[in-house]
Formats: sequence, C-alpha cells, structure tokens
Amino acid sequence: QGDASWDVWCREALLALALTVTRVQEEVHAPRRGAVAFFSGRRAPHVGFHLLQHLYMRHLHEEWRTASLVAARLLTGVRLVGTWAHEGPMAMHALRGDDLDARLPISSLFWMLLFWAATGVHTVLTDAYGSATFKYMLRDLGLLSSVGTVRQDSGQIARFAAIFPDCAKMASEVEDFGDIEEALGCGFGSFGAGGFFGEKRLTCKEFSIVAKITKATGANGVSGYAGKLGDFFDGSWASFDPSAHTAKAKAKFIVNAEADKEAMFERMLSFTVVGDAMHDAVAAGAAPSPITTQDDGVRLARALAQLADTPRFADAYPRTAQRLRDFAAGVSAAAATLPTQTQAQP
Repeated sequence: QGDASWDVWCREALLALALTVTRVQEEVHAPRRGAVAFFSGRRAPHVGFHLLQHLYMRHLHEEWRTASLVAARLLTGVRLVGTWAHEGPMAMHALRGDDLDARLPISSLFWMLLFWAATGVHTVLTDAYGSATFKYMLRDLGLLSSVGTVRQDSGQIARFAAIFPDCAKMASEVEDFGDIEEALGCGFGSFGAGGFFGEKRLTCKEFSIVAKITKATGANGVSGYAGKLGDFFDGSWASFDPSAHTAKAKAKFIVNAEADKEAMFERMLSFTVVGDAMHDAVAAGAAPSPITTQDDGVRLARALAQLADTPRFADAYPRTAQRLRDFAAGVSAAAATLPTQTQAQP
C-alpha cells in the first residue's frame, strides 16, 4: 500500500522484514550457502524500528551480523561486520588527487593501505573509479595477493566475479533475492543488504541519510573535489557510448555542486576505461600488461612513508605507522619492476 501513513508503512516494512529474513535464513544460512549481513540504518525512520529489526534477526539466527554501531551499543550480543565505505577513497581523491592521481586513482590505494594498516582488515571496496582499474593497480603494485575480501557494490555481478576470480567476494548491491542467487552462483560467499530487508520506503525514495564526501579541505586550507562513478551498469566502461549511455550514467554520478561536473565525469571515466579495457583484452585471450607506471608506485610509496614518519602520527599510532612503512617498502619494490610508460595511458 506504500506510504499512506506511518502505520501502513511500518506494518509493510515489518512484513517485508519477516518474510525476507526468514527466506534468507532458510535458503542461505541454514544450508550454509553463505552469510548475509544487515547493512542497516541509513533509511530506518525510527530507532525503535531499527532495533526491532535486529531483535527479530537475532531471534531467528544468533549468527546474524550487522553494520549498525547503534544496535551494537544498545543491544547485547550483536556482532558487527563491515568493510570500508566510498567516503574513504572519495575524501582521499579530494585531498590527494592533485599529487597522486595524475594518471590513475592512486589515492584510492593510499586510503586502502591506511585502512589496512589501522585495522588489519584487508577488505576492499573497488568500484568508485572502476573495479577493473582497482584490480590491475593492486596487481601491478604487488598488493592483490594481500586482499582478504573484495566487495561488489555496482555494475554486473558476473563481471565483477570475472575480474576477481581468486578473491573472496561480498555482494552489497542486493535489491532482491535473485541478486543473492546470482551471486552465489558466481562464487560469492557473503552479502550485505539494507533496504532489501524492509527499510526502504516505497514512494518516498528520498528518505535516506546516506551521504558521500564530495569536497574536502586539507590542513593547508586548500579544498579539493571528488566524484563517484561506480562500475558500468551495461558491462565495460570501455564500451561506453555517449549517445546511448550518458543520461543514465550521469544520473548515477555523484559530484559536488561546486565542481565542474563535466570535467570530473570525464576524469572518472578515463580512470575506469583503462582497467575495463585491460580486463576485456585479457578475457579475449591477451596477456595482461601493467596499467601502472613506476612513477605511480613511487608517488604512492612516498606518500605512505611521509605519513608514517610524520611525528604526530607516528607518536600517536606507532603500530599503524610501522605497517605503513612496510607497505611503502613493498610498493616501492613492486614499482621498480614496472615500465616507465604504458600502452594504456588514461
């Protein structure tokens, strides 16, 4: 019946919750086909409803996990799960894009390695500037084998699985149960979903507190901008046809209102095309070649080492600083094996 009143919405949301959670429990968790976590909270209209969702999930299966810090603080026995969010690489592009991202979104790797060093959790959310581009940057700089789990959040499930055939995979763009079935068939073992479990309002789609960092200002007072393109809804960004795809692509494109939207879109597109073109070529039988140059690796290693050796940072976070130095050394060694130029210049 939609959103005719709060009572109607809450009743339908609870029904959706009960039916969806029960199906996931019976068809995914009970037969141990995978693990589905509740990526929750950004659409829940009331804290009581939000907590009721968690209580019902835990009633069915005590192994349910959530990304909700609120639920973990207010309820006993709640188990947290999560990866990092798009806000990380977007903020780093805004802050460090001018010096790191001359050719490729190297600032995304800077953010990733900072997260790894701080948490010890080697998850990766790859799609902000193209999952294939992220994969080949990881490969070129000797980091792919250190990835724990890669998370799919846009584009096509099967294509993402083909980009990362040897990594543990999580799908978090789950609109219906068919997405879970498809992902299970493609080798995914874990999932994160929110609106799928009844949070999403039906006729008031703007009810959401989701936010993206599209502008950041550094300690020097200089502001930078970022966008988020995501993986291509129709497969490969290398096959992007402006006449056919621009309207839909730009409708999903996230960018600050103050920024030059056209220039930012073209820059993000140039990032994604490099990796997608390489993936398409490899899928057609070509041997993979580096998309990353020595200079890219040197800039990343230098940025990691500089942060690690900043006195205030090193004094406050000595273990994280040492891990960053270790990553910097590994990246530097890998960079020395890369060409000074590549055939696939963005």
